[in-house]
Amino acid sequence: MYDKELVIDILQHIEETIQTLIEGTRHIENVNELLSSATGVLILDGICMKLLVIGEEVKNLDKHSNKTLLTKYPAISWRKIMGMRDIIAHHYFEVDADKVFDVLRNNIPPLLTAVRQIKAAL
Repeated sequence: MYDKELVIDILQHIEETIQTLIEGTRHIENVNELLSSATGVLILDGICMKLLVIGEEVKNLDKHSNKTLLTKYPAISWRKIMGMRDIIAHHYFEVDADKVFDVLRNNIPPLLTAVRQIKAAL
């Protein structure tokens, strides 16, 4: 068994980070907006930081739930989330802005839904 309150707290951190990420990037329509100016690059850096935070918290979630919780939600690529965190943290200059933008638009909204589902189930 695991500390349910700690797991819920981690899920809350993930949810808040995702909400901030979605709200703060709603105005960005394409990856070129992130690459065409110094401001865009700073926004890209901020997105990467939020993705790193999400990945770190997913790692904590997996650890603190004794690797039993995430397997119940296979629709989300949890390992890829953790892997992206590692790339951002350890190979930052290899980060692909197109991939970051794709994750932002296509993977973050379903992740928010899954996090909310997990919280509700707990």
